[in-house]
Amino acid sequence: MTSAREALLERLMAADALCAGTDLQDVPVIGSSDPAAAATTNRNRQYFRRGVMVGCFAAFEDFVHERTRELSHQLSLAALPASAFPDSMVAATRAPAVGVLQSLMSRDSSATQAALATQELAAAWSSEAVGGAWTVPHAAFLWPGSNLSSGSLVSALATIGTASDWSDLTGVVQATGVSVLPTKPVFDDIAQERHKAAHDAKAAVDIIALSPIPKQLVRLGFAVDALLSVGAARIVQRSASSAKGRQAVTFTRLVRRPGTSETWAQYAGPARAAVQRAVKVHVASLNDVVDGLGQHQKGSGDVVCVLEPDISGKLDLVNWRCLGI
Repeated sequence: MTSAREALLERLMAADALCAGTDLQDVPVIGSSDPAAAATTNRNRQYFRRGVMVGCFAAFEDFVHERTRELSHQLSLAALPASAFPDSMVAATRAPAVGVLQSLMSRDSSATQAALATQELAAAWSSEAVGGAWTVPHAAFLWPGSNLSSGSLVSALATIGTASDWSDLTGVVQATGVSVLPTKPVFDDIAQERHKAAHDAKAAVDIIALSPIPKQLVRLGFAVDALLSVGAARIVQRSASSAKGRQAVTFTRLVRRPGTSETWAQYAGPARAAVQRAVKVHVASLNDVVDGLGQHQKGSGDVVCVLEPDISGKLDLVNWRCLGI
C-alpha cells in the first residue's frame, strides 16, 4: 500500500516536472503567425497552471490528513492508556476536536468523515474514563479536512508536543542543508494563491511563481512528518523529552554523490556551515541504505533525509524516512 509520504512525493514531483517543462509556459502572441491561436493556447495554459496550483496544495492537504490518520491508527495499536499521551492531545478531544466534528457535519460531502470522527471520539472518551487502552481519534490533530492554514498546521504539531511556532518547522528544513526555506509567509502566500486559483475566475497564476511551489511543499511535508513522527515515537517509547523543532530530531543525511546513481555519502546530524566529513559512503540502492540504517537507528527522533545536488550544486531534499514510527 502506498504510504502518505510516497503519495505526496509522487504527486509533487510530477507537478515539479510540469513546471520545469514548456507545457505550462505562455507562447508569444506578438509576431505570431496566428495571434488568435496563440492567445487561445495561453488561455488554456493559464487554466492548466491554476489546476496545478490547486493540485499541489490539495496534495499537501491530503498528505497531512493521511499521515495523521496513519499515526492515529499506529498509536491506537500501541494499546497505551490515556495517561501516556500529552495532556494537550487528550484535552484536544474535549473542545477543539468537537469543533472539527461540527465543521465536518456542516459539509454534506464529509458525512462519512463525520461519522468516523464521532465513533473515534466516543471510543476515546470511553477508554479514557475506564483507564484502558486509549483509542486515538484522528480529530485530536485538529484536522478539519480542507483549507489547511499555517495556524492549524502548527496547532497539530503543538498538540503532539513537538512544535511551538512556525520557526520549529523551518528549523527542521534548515537542518537538512537546503538553501530555500518554506517560511510562514511563503506558505501563507501559497495558500492564498491556491484559494484564488480555485475560486476566482479571473485569477492568473504566473509560471515563475508556480515553479518553486512543489519543492517548497515537499520540504514542508518533510518537516511536518518528522515532527509528527517524533511526537508519536515519544509517546510509544514513553520518552520524557520536551525538545521541539530541530532539537527534537536526530538527523542522518544521505547525499547522492554527483554523477552517480547509487553512491551515497552519510552525514550525522544537521548540516553546518563548516565542511563536514562523511561518516560512511554507501554504494547501494537508496532503499537498501535506508533499510540498513533502520536496523540500527530506532530512537524517537531518528529521521533520514535524502538530498541530491541540483545543476548549480545546491542540495535539494528529494525523500526521507522517519525511523521512530
